Amino acid sequence: MVAVISRAFAHLSPPLLLSLLLLLSLLLAAGCGDAPAGAHGRFAPGQAWSYATRAGDEGSRVLVLAVEERGAHGVVVHVAVDGLRIANPRGGSVVEQTIEVVSHIPITASALEQSVTEKHSEATEVPPDWKRGYERWRRDFIDRKASVWDKPLAEVIATIAGGLSPDAK
Repeated sequence: MVAVISRAFAHLSPPLLLSLLLLLSLLLAAGCGDAPAGAHGRFAPGQAWSYATRAGDEGSRVLVLAVEERGAHGVVVHVAVDGLRIANPRGGSVVEQTIEVVSHIPITASALEQSVTEKHSEATEVPPDWKRGYERWRRDFIDRKASVWDKPLAEVIATIAGGLSPDAK
């Protein structure tokens, strides 16, 4: 196999060959975008799941938005959660008093695996507006200003809700 590869690239100059190898390694390290469904195990974009919720969120569900490899974090699953009952610190009308959707949560596949209880759908339509939150997270992640949740989803939701509390500092 090595001999075949060596012959295939023998005509290239060493600097060009080195450049091609560097480009290939950068593309592999970057992940080149979303992997095909199923390439990262159990989770794939469009799936809807039930999960072990915090009290009051029993009707909420998880929607898988994207799945990707992120180096030391391993497989990261980007999810939205709807059907929540998080108190909105800004108040307003009865409708505005509750936050029902968190549109982007990056979580490790292992933490999500601990959280999900039942798959409801394989092909739920992924809302188009989730990418805005993802792109902001991705920029901050690259700049090391953001990370990935690595705890059960109910704890993540509780942390988010706690951060929205008027008493949060």
